[in-house]
Amino acid sequence: MVGVFNKKTIWIAFVAFAALSYAQVPLNYDVENRGQDLSVTAGALKQNNYLPNPFEFTDGSYVTTFDDWSKRRNEIKADIEKYEIGAKPKPPTNLKATYSGGTLTVTVTENGKTITLTSKFSIPSGAGPHPIVIGMNSGTGSLSTSLFSGVVQVPFNHDQVATYGMTGNKDLNAPFYKMYTNLSSAGDYTAWSWGVSRIIDGLALIADEYNLDMGRIATTGCSYAGKMALFSGAFDERVTLVIAQESGGGGINSWRASDAYAKRVEDVEKINNTNGSWFMKSMLSLNPYQLPHDHHELIAMIAPRAFLALGNPDYVWLGDESGYKSSMAAYEVWKAMGIEDRFGFDFAKGHSHCQASESQNNAVTAFVDKFLRGKESTDTDIKRNPSNGNFKLDYESLIDWTTPKLESDPTIPKVTLTSPVSGATFEAPATVTITATATDSDGSVAKVEFFNGDKLLASITKAPYTYEWTNVALGSYSIKAVVTDNSGKSSSDGRTVVVSPPQTAYKGVVSKIPGKIEFENYDDCGNGCAYFDDSEGNDGGASFRTDEDVDIEDCTDDGAGYNLGWATAGEWVEYTVDVENSGVYDLVVRAASENANTLSMTVDGKEIVKPIAIPTTGGWQKWQDVKVAGVNLKEGRQVIRVTFGAKYVNLNYMEFKLNTISLAQKLDAQMQMHFSNNRINLEGAPVGAKIRLFDLQGQFLGELGEHGGELPNLKSGKVLMTVVNKNGALLLTKVIPYKAN
Repeated sequence: MVGVFNKKTIWIAFVAFAALSYAQVPLNYDVENRGQDLSVTAGALKQNNYLPNPFEFTDGSYVTTFDDWSKRRNEIKADIEKYEIGAKPKPPTNLKATYSGGTLTVTVTENGKTITLTSKFSIPSGAGPHPIVIGMNSGTGSLSTSLFSGVVQVPFNHDQVATYGMTGNKDLNAPFYKMYTNLSSAGDYTAWSWGVSRIIDGLALIADEYNLDMGRIATTGCSYAGKMALFSGAFDERVTLVIAQESGGGGINSWRASDAYAKRVEDVEKINNTNGSWFMKSMLSLNPYQLPHDHHELIAMIAPRAFLALGNPDYVWLGDESGYKSSMAAYEVWKAMGIEDRFGFDFAKGHSHCQASESQNNAVTAFVDKFLRGKESTDTDIKRNPSNGNFKLDYESLIDWTTPKLESDPTIPKVTLTSPVSGATFEAPATVTITATATDSDGSVAKVEFFNGDKLLASITKAPYTYEWTNVALGSYSIKAVVTDNSGKSSSDGRTVVVSPPQTAYKGVVSKIPGKIEFENYDDCGNGCAYFDDSEGNDGGASFRTDEDVDIEDCTDDGAGYNLGWATAGEWVEYTVDVENSGVYDLVVRAASENANTLSMTVDGKEIVKPIAIPTTGGWQKWQDVKVAGVNLKEGRQVIRVTFGAKYVNLNYMEFKLNTISLAQKLDAQMQMHFSNNRINLEGAPVGAKIRLFDLQGQFLGELGEHGGELPNLKSGKVLMTVVNKNGALLLTKVIPYKAN
């Protein structure tokens, strides 16, 4: 084993098991995508501060068997295609290949257009069969050719498909975009991946004649070409081994982890500053924390095939902290399949960009020996962590899921936790209802056991399999259900749940509406409960709520105090409020900003006002009132969520004022009065309201409740009616005709 890696992991339940024997797990497949005809749907954009669970289907169910992985892999593919690179076309029906004079020529005809790809290489001596490496731009990418001796070294010339460029402006006259005009908005990585697959098609057509081993194919490249090798290998299941060298942001790196690192330390390649022609331009404006996927799942698409990542922590732009975290999360998929030796990484320092270190060359040799040359005894347990003083390698904090054991034996019993859902949050002290379903195809279920980590909570021998776990304290818990059948075989399913403090108003003081709410007085409950902040700690440096992650600074506005700042798109804060009266309110947001922004406000997920445009005010402490009319609020206690729509805005306070004219008009329209036997009957008055009557000279005549009442001494004529709410605030003044009986 090269180097040392952090063995602390949340993979609690299944370390001791090998899910499948090595011989049962294929090293590659004979088709580009076994699941191309599966019906899959990309996930929706949804806030998630953690790395998404690679074992969770889009519909919320979970991968439990090795055979399930093909569908889940295609869901990840659908996510990446929808949000990052566009759809990779299915294999063409008209493709021809020849090998002559040391050159492979592949001709593809589709949609009335033809693309010709050429690759110059030689066939090694000997009977073979000869393994293959496809290098981006050269036969072995940026790695030494000597590492691949005896291997057919096939260069992929990417400009024959889509033109490489650094400006972000795509060449739509490139062959791929002229053949697939419907993909003009796609990213070059879908075009280049398609091109690598067509080279593999061509190699397959000449394989018998030249004794090529189509069961042992590698892709490799460095930097942008490292991304190319990664996408190509992930999207084509005929590739046995993927070597992604210094692929950085957009490659092995998690978009989420890269964004967090850039906020904490310094800029790296991330979702909003990568190349807009390599990826879809629309991706650059997405919030990485809302993606249904991340790049640990791009890596995971390679499983059960072999993968090796090479890094270079000396180069800040590569963001190897993010690459490490993403790799460790992806590694859980190989663990679930019991094939950990097919996954490795080496983040070595002390070498130039795209010039592998000695340890990295040794790692490549080991993986090539084992997975291309077939030397199965080779040690590929290679995990060299990145070393950098600014790096935080606590990848566990980004994972809120547990790793299953993926079974291939159909006689093994199956268990599924139906509640709670993964990531569910409860208020302490909590009662968590744990429910599971269990089946056995060739016998009977003997028992279902529920665990909190390694601690047994309950053992149930008959359906329904339900347990009430009571008085659960604050914390994060890994819940597991284990089913055992009559023959002693077992399987399991796991969930992570969080028990948090109850959400309450700041210091227990509920904000009143009408009234002013200071933005720094958001609710008590913590990150992910009363607010969402995607970076650790307070970037504002104020000595206020210092144990929180919301960014608060000292304010220079009139009245001083504090303001919120450093907010990014998708972050939010919540406020428990008490609205005294249903009605239409005028809102003032006190803001300062050097760039335009937007805010949205919701109650229980429902929008209460259209997105509020925050203009440029000329400075981060140049304050301005942003006025919004027509905010509809219902009476009573509720929680208002304020969500940021773009990067950076400073907020001091918000103030709600009741629009009494609008409320009076509404009351006037809805209140109905009926006269009967010296009684006024009312309908539509506010709950707890009081109706007071005066003559036109201002003399008090009497008071009624919200449903009316008797006024036996009142004579017919016009009277002045006022309506006040339960707190005494005036809602309506109106002259009405009164008819006595």
